[in-house]
Amino acid sequence: MLLWVSLFSGLLFEMHNKGGGIRQDFTVQNMFILATSLLGCVCAFLLVESFRNQKVHAACAFIYGILFFYFFRVNNPFSFPIVANNYEHLQGLSSFMVVAKMTYATYFASDVFWTLIFVGLLMTLGRLDKMKIPAGRMQGYFAAGSVAFILSISAFTTASYEPFSAFGQSVRNYYIPVHNILQAKAQNLKLLPALNSKSHFKFAKKPNIFLILIESFNSRFVNQKNENGVEYLPFFNELTRKHLYFSNYHSNSIQTAKGHFAALCGMIPMTRGIEFHEGSCLDKKCLATVLGESGYKTLFYQADPNYNSDNSQNFMKNHGFQETPELVKDCSQEKSKCYSFGIRDHLFYDRVFADLQSTADKTDAPPIFAAMATVSTHMPFSFQSEEERPIYKRPKSFKEQYLNTIRMADESLKVFIDRFENSPWAANSVLIITGDHAYPTGEHGSIHNDSFAFQENFGVPLLIYDRRQDLKSLYESRESVAASHLNLPMTIADIAQVDATTDWFAPSLFDESSPGPIYLVQPYSGGYQATIDWPYKHIYSEFRDQDTIYDLQNDPQELNPMTEYQNPELFGKMRTVTAQIHRQQDIFTCTPDDLKLSLNRGPAQALEAE
Repeated sequence: MLLWVSLFSGLLFEMHNKGGGIRQDFTVQNMFILATSLLGCVCAFLLVESFRNQKVHAACAFIYGILFFYFFRVNNPFSFPIVANNYEHLQGLSSFMVVAKMTYATYFASDVFWTLIFVGLLMTLGRLDKMKIPAGRMQGYFAAGSVAFILSISAFTTASYEPFSAFGQSVRNYYIPVHNILQAKAQNLKLLPALNSKSHFKFAKKPNIFLILIESFNSRFVNQKNENGVEYLPFFNELTRKHLYFSNYHSNSIQTAKGHFAALCGMIPMTRGIEFHEGSCLDKKCLATVLGESGYKTLFYQADPNYNSDNSQNFMKNHGFQETPELVKDCSQEKSKCYSFGIRDHLFYDRVFADLQSTADKTDAPPIFAAMATVSTHMPFSFQSEEERPIYKRPKSFKEQYLNTIRMADESLKVFIDRFENSPWAANSVLIITGDHAYPTGEHGSIHNDSFAFQENFGVPLLIYDRRQDLKSLYESRESVAASHLNLPMTIADIAQVDATTDWFAPSLFDESSPGPIYLVQPYSGGYQATIDWPYKHIYSEFRDQDTIYDLQNDPQELNPMTEYQNPELFGKMRTVTAQIHRQQDIFTCTPDDLKLSLNRGPAQALEAE
């Protein structure tokens, strides 16, 4: 028992002292959470100890240890949505091997090591412990009582620091969301009104538009150098000095599917589930549909050979992309070396240009909208050989591994620009470069994108390179505005000179009005919803049913959280803004039959429906 309580105390201490962690206070709410968590810890001990069979005993202790050390390392409990939203990625040998390496890279191996130490100590001390649970019927009573109490904590409390009950709470919240302060406010809100697209540009011909969504592209390293004066992203930095660059730009979530959904559909991602699955019956027009109706040929390319991962390919076809060419083979069949889930970016770009050549040869070809999603810079950022590492030959940290990897993307961009500027479309084309989402590299003590809702989870670059005009000189004053992927569809429609009715609520970045609040969704770690209404950022934690505000103007590193006591009016206002995230979830409501139909629709059916 002493070992379990000591571990529990160590977890609380680690959370309290870790940057960005869960700080303990003497409020009534937190004291209640601590008390129920401690009782849950005792019950977990009694549950494990009630098993006399050594193998079952050790297995239960091992499971508990893994959950505990995950909580200790990540500073958030292991939550059910991680499993529910990502089970597809364990299907297929190549994906399984990548995920296995990912878990190693995120220190899962260290969790196993310390868990084995924990199990060994538990088994050894158990033999010496004279206060054992009586054998026979009493064992069943202790086991049943412990399970009942842990389930009660899971069902009837808002938060727990005990791993078993915290996981149980995440299962409950996934299927039966708990009524909280934001949902109460959301009930009184209306859905955000849709805007009409009205272009600022009047060229004789519609431009070709190329959109690159770079995997895990963190804007924190743009125009930055390391301790030796070496630029992390020298080529991209050069582009920012010549072309329109938005430095205060965000992805609206932390996962590829969610980032793509926000960027291509202009809507707030789901707080639960994956949009391309649960939201596949979405009755809204995404960007590709609007451009297709305006005469564009729309194509979606991806470097991940698992083309329908998260049902993405079906969703793209059902929401406006006329073609989704499959240019990359599974890594087991690829002649080119794979990095993470797929080939290097520049090889992917070469194949895209080769595929587009057939369109370029036609004299009456329609304008092109081509979206490209890279994958070689996907975590765990450790697939390079020493000879391939451009900055740190022997990286000593996760951050250095990440910087080596993102430098590869920078080098590949140079290849793309060379091909782009010498392509048949060059004179009448616009290139847009951004990231699907960001990735933390140790800020706030976290190297896990499924933890917290700080800027390092969401901040991505946005660069617009227009071959027809100098956008930087025309709109340089807009470069510092706070914006997000929600603004991207209207911005691209603006560039495409499309005047149309849309389902989007965030204006074009060329519009002189405010880009509007930035809505951010962290579906994991118990769930976070956040909004930025510059300069204030409001973060709400579903796990603790608590919130805080940061002043990003004066505290860009998010180190000094404000309390409601300091500014109750601001908290009230920001809660209403963040509650809109919950209100917008209603757009995903559909019947089981609708969902089944949308998941089973083939390409031909999708095109007929357009």
